Amino acid sequence: MTPENIPTWLANLTPRRQIAMKDFFASRVVFYPGAGTDGQPVAFFGSRHAAHCFVLADYGLPKDQVVRDLAAQGHPFTGYTTIGRKELSEHDLTPNGWRPTISPARATRPAPVTPYEAYAFLEILERQNGFDDSHGPRRLAILFLGGDGVASYDALFCQPGARAPFAVVLQDHGLGGNWTKFGEGGCLEQLARKADRLPPILLVADNTDVWPGYSVDDDIPASRGGMHGHTRRLWQQSGDRKDRPPQTQAHQMVDVQGQEVEAPAVQVGVLDVAGGDELAQIFAALTTEQRTVIAIVLGPFYDTLTQAQKNVFRRIINFAERKYPAWRIKMAYGHARQPTGYDGVRTFMYAELNDVGNAKPNQWIRIPLKVDNEGNLNIIFPESAKAPNVNPPLIRVGTSGNWCAANVIDLLDNQQRYLMN
Repeated sequence: MTPENIPTWLANLTPRRQIAMKDFFASRVVFYPGAGTDGQPVAFFGSRHAAHCFVLADYGLPKDQVVRDLAAQGHPFTGYTTIGRKELSEHDLTPNGWRPTISPARATRPAPVTPYEAYAFLEILERQNGFDDSHGPRRLAILFLGGDGVASYDALFCQPGARAPFAVVLQDHGLGGNWTKFGEGGCLEQLARKADRLPPILLVADNTDVWPGYSVDDDIPASRGGMHGHTRRLWQQSGDRKDRPPQTQAHQMVDVQGQEVEAPAVQVGVLDVAGGDELAQIFAALTTEQRTVIAIVLGPFYDTLTQAQKNVFRRIINFAERKYPAWRIKMAYGHARQPTGYDGVRTFMYAELNDVGNAKPNQWIRIPLKVDNEGNLNIIFPESAKAPNVNPPLIRVGTSGNWCAANVIDLLDNQQRYLMN
């Protein structure tokens, strides 16, 4: 892993000089999905002067928490002080827009939509007096993104004219909220391979499966620390595969059943994921990132529905949008003690969320991503939403008291029979 000279734009940066993000991405960039404010990879690469620019993406961390962490004593980037901050818009990062690249057939977990407002800002850090080059470079640039790791990689590194990052940090987080694993076989690897944007280097935690095609670098000692204290090893691309130059979108190659076929040019901004334009219309009010994350999980399920079932699904969404307009949407892993047949089924939720992004008690509805044995979709409600005089044969109740209609069409047509006002 050879050193990188400090990028000229970073070395010469002054308060009056504008930062061009194209210069940032022309430098070596280390990408860390699900990062929180973990400073270990910055120290790992920085102490070797191997990279000066970092992208830390996390949809589970609000901006004010990041800012507080940066201002706190003993913050994660020891030996550095903030000398500048640039707030960024989506246009600053993707001036030509961006088109989602993949529609994986199956995500290992549901995709939650962050309860926090999306954000992006570039933090410029300068080494403090008392620290020398053995600690790290004179300056660092860290892009903090309040966004999904897979969608962020797609938007920043997989679009026409973009290039792969220098390195990617891979650490799966167990029950920490990932809707797909970052290690081998997850959507991030699928995306990087399909877009031909594999990084030359991976920094991989000991709880995470490395992507195929990489060999451990025994010359660089493992490093322990950072999030959850895992040991991380450096892996380099093996074989003769190199980071290829950017391709035009009209000539990107995508792998279909083991064969390479040439993908046609597509208008930027079209939601080209499973479920396609229909899901884009259903969730037209959402941001591009939110629609992408939802469609990656909803899309494969939606595509299995018959046209009649799709029509019912649309009615369910319209019902939820109209009855609960102030509620947010998210995905959930599944719940226990539900009406028969729905335990452990991933669900699409409308809910009033608390400060950490969980649904408040009784302030939610769940749409199971499942067709029952009779070919029907459904909605699960909390016990408190049930009308007091509902006819028992009309509903199915779980041991928790949560319930669904025996016939969701009848519920949609006759809401007053089932629901509290």
